[in-house]
Amino acid sequence: MPHGKKCTEETSDNKETFCHRFDVKNLHKCKGEVTMIGIKTVLLLMSITLCLTQSASSKTVPRRVSSTTPKAGIQIVGVSPYQLVQLYGSAGSSMYPTSGFSTVGEKTTVFLRAMDSTGGTIQSVSWSVVDPNGGHALIDSASAPFTTITPDTTGEYTINLQLTTAGGSSQSSATITSANYVGVGSVGIFTNDTMATDNHYAKFPQCAYCHEFLTPATDPTAGVQKWALTVHANTFRNRINGTMGYFAGLCEKCHTTGYNPQAENGNFANVASQAGWTFPTSLVDTNFAHLYNSSSQLAQLASVGCESCHGPGDQHAGDPSKISVSLSASVCMRCHDSPPYYNIGRMWVSSPHDSGMSAIQAEEATVNSGSATCAKCHNGSGFFDFASNNDLQSSYDPMPLTCAGCHNPHDASNPYQLRKVTADSLKNGFGITEGGAGVLCMNCHRSRASANIAVSSGWVAFFGPHEGPQTDIFFGENGYQFGDSSITGLNTHTQLTDACVTCHMASDTLDPKATNLLGGHTWKMSGPDSVGNQVDNTTACQSCHGPITDFDQIPAPYDYAGIADGGPIPGVQTEVQALLNKLASLLPDSVISNPNSATVGKGLTRRQLGALYDYLLVSKDGSLGIHNAKYTFALLTGAIGTLTGVKQINEQVPHSYVLEQNYPNPFNPTTMIDFSVPRAGMVNISIYNSVGQLVKVLTNDNYSPGKYQVLWDGTNGGGNPVASGVYFYRLVTRDGNMQVKKMILLK
Repeated sequence: MPHGKKCTEETSDNKETFCHRFDVKNLHKCKGEVTMIGIKTVLLLMSITLCLTQSASSKTVPRRVSSTTPKAGIQIVGVSPYQLVQLYGSAGSSMYPTSGFSTVGEKTTVFLRAMDSTGGTIQSVSWSVVDPNGGHALIDSASAPFTTITPDTTGEYTINLQLTTAGGSSQSSATITSANYVGVGSVGIFTNDTMATDNHYAKFPQCAYCHEFLTPATDPTAGVQKWALTVHANTFRNRINGTMGYFAGLCEKCHTTGYNPQAENGNFANVASQAGWTFPTSLVDTNFAHLYNSSSQLAQLASVGCESCHGPGDQHAGDPSKISVSLSASVCMRCHDSPPYYNIGRMWVSSPHDSGMSAIQAEEATVNSGSATCAKCHNGSGFFDFASNNDLQSSYDPMPLTCAGCHNPHDASNPYQLRKVTADSLKNGFGITEGGAGVLCMNCHRSRASANIAVSSGWVAFFGPHEGPQTDIFFGENGYQFGDSSITGLNTHTQLTDACVTCHMASDTLDPKATNLLGGHTWKMSGPDSVGNQVDNTTACQSCHGPITDFDQIPAPYDYAGIADGGPIPGVQTEVQALLNKLASLLPDSVISNPNSATVGKGLTRRQLGALYDYLLVSKDGSLGIHNAKYTFALLTGAIGTLTGVKQINEQVPHSYVLEQNYPNPFNPTTMIDFSVPRAGMVNISIYNSVGQLVKVLTNDNYSPGKYQVLWDGTNGGGNPVASGVYFYRLVTRDGNMQVKKMILLK
């Protein structure tokens, strides 16, 4: 099945079979009392629950009564270890998870869910099955929206569904291929026991028989020879030989292929039982050799092999319809959603890559468009194609960014088996040459525009950097700098080896209530903990900033916004927010609230466009200065200074207030006035004519300590040019300081 396409099977009036994943995050919403007696009663409970629960791969939308003609679909549901416990209680811990494949092991339970893609409320369902020759499997509960079937022989099972809503009836069908496991076929023994492959050839239909060196066009790293160097290929071998820490028999479930002692289908547990092999009593370096000598076939299953992620292969024989290929998170959640040992799944479902991306796709369907390049960053399948150097398709079905979107299960060439550790230059031409594993993130978390080009081109719909320009801020690049090249490249955190990853994936060790909710594969730095308290994940910050627990405990270098009022300098985030508020007050409300409009900013000057670009760049970065405080402060103070005519030219604290002589003097039509502020406070500088009448207020604002420069363009408060003559300019402060100087406008 091509990546990014829906699994499709011919149906009477709908050709879509939905093969994403099942999530039970909202089980607490289930109401009513059901006595659990037998599998059918459990399925009834699950049916009730699932009517109240949307998959985390799609936006949660309340079911509605609709007269729209329904479109039936069948979802083959992947159920993780965590979800089994949520559904079945303690009994779920002894059950075996599924990946949501249409290719399944013989005698393995398959979970099925009836769906109406129009969103109608399902009133009734009717399931039936056409078994292959020799098969006698039945749908467990033929009238439940959520049910199961356990194939009892190999071959193809055709699952039929008819559902009814207020809008009528609809039918759908799906094909399940029941098969047996055959193993990789290339696993052998070396005396140093460090490699996973031997020089002998696999036997048909083992995976390596065709895929030892074969490289499918969809993934040029899919050969078994490359897979043999991955963690999945070697984890069982290394652990059982005692080289990777704790390992026990209970770990076999996730470190071998197809593990299920209840099914006789050639899986690891099945073959181990036939060979008489049992888990060793101690972890020593001869254990894997002993396993291999007990059964070379068992060794072919003693890894997270091809069939762990694609389903059993004895029916495949080169037919792509009889093997599964999926980017669904349920493939990995089968093992990696198993608290307390493997928590990645719990983290991911709380991440913006899952629910956040799914919500965007539900609200704005255009992000699934490959032709508009949106999909490469807003659709999991689109990002897979982009990161794999495949051509983007014209459109994609909704898919969050799942494990296999970022990680390549077939290739360990890159750190952490990342698909991509390079990124194109930023839109201003800056080349990304550092950032380690975080460079993967920088492919999407970047501005979609060059600041200089955007401002010089004038107002257009969706003006600004678009969403998520974190990379630009991080490197101190691609803001609108009003010609000030001295701030280019100002940075705060480029010493971080893996950039984004260093901080965003640091596990929160400070608040046990935030476990799995911040850091790790949530990628979140802030958010509510398990009891609703808002917390910051400052774990990675403490090595430099000390024992802080709040990002705003990092003080700003100066009170740029003049909000301290004689008190201590505020934190970086408070100071940045104050500057954003100040900059917003200098721009029309309409462009702040609606930068996507095609018309509201048509009358803006170039200075206003530049200031707005910086406002959007900083606000959409979302960190309020934490990603790069130096560059953030430089952009905001520069933009504010441009609009007010005042800019800071020195941050050194002077000893006293000083109003300097303007220059040039005489002048026509503009002149600069420098003034120094020794302590934070309100400063007013105004222009008066020779008879003492107020001509114009140049500034009346709070200032932090430093030296500033303000421009007078020879106009009055109404913006009209004034006549030649002698003028006076006066500095007045809140604490009573006043200074006056004379200047001459000579036309």
